[in-house]
Amino acid sequence: NCWATVEDMETVIPFHLSRYKDIVQKCITKPTSVGPSDLTFSVRFITTLLFLRVKCSRPMTFQHLTVPMFEKCKDDGGYIDQRSFKTSGTYLYDTIIIDEDVSRLIDLYVNHCRPLLNPTSDFLLITSTGSVLSNLSNSMTILVYEAIKKHIHPTRYRQIIESASSDRLTLLEQEIISQDQKHNSEVARVFYKKRLSREVAAKGKEYVEKMAGDSRVTVNKAISTVLSDIERVQHEYDTSFLPPDITAATSSNSNVDFTGAIIVDESSNSNTPE
Repeated sequence: NCWATVEDMETVIPFHLSRYKDIVQKCITKPTSVGPSDLTFSVRFITTLLFLRVKCSRPMTFQHLTVPMFEKCKDDGGYIDQRSFKTSGTYLYDTIIIDEDVSRLIDLYVNHCRPLLNPTSDFLLITSTGSVLSNLSNSMTILVYEAIKKHIHPTRYRQIIESASSDRLTLLEQEIISQDQKHNSEVARVFYKKRLSREVAAKGKEYVEKMAGDSRVTVNKAISTVLSDIERVQHEYDTSFLPPDITAATSSNSNVDFTGAIIVDESSNSNTPE
């Protein structure tokens, strides 16, 4: 089955939350007992979280996210204006917004799971060998199937969102979601300057949450409960969050040498005119 409802998709993250919590707690309390399958799952979970809770964007938008970009967004209202994707010359920006609860879930991965993968670059999503994750769509498809027994990839999920919006939202709200999710050439010419990209992203996020309704409220409660449980464990073990420079220093001590990671220069972002 290759179709699902919005409500079906909203059950995916809660379905996997308990396993993610167990893995993070194991990384905190007994890191030597964490296996490769646990770490692979943690990456898949964060990847799926980005697609389902942040924005069902181009896989390359998330593939080229870096830890410094994620850390920086915390001081910028959760906004990341991504320019590292194949059509950036046409679209300029793909703006995503990471809210507080999602940020806290990603923090747990960055501080406790990701270092055990011996990262070879700053990319947020990495493989079991420490290199940049390439098949993000597959990660989401696997976790969605485990939760609802349906084969849903990011493109199909965008179609589900747009289809549902035609029944549940106004024409203006539908148009905003379409602009945020799909990016046709007219939208690129008119909207994809930095400031307007952020406005579209904020409204798009608001309308997707409106469409999800009570299902999204249930997801938010489940996330909040898991975060509270993990934070209690952190307190018991006196484990604080490691800043990115310490995490990077830790990973650099690995004796394993991996090559082939893609490096993206984000320095041009700050100089880009709005």
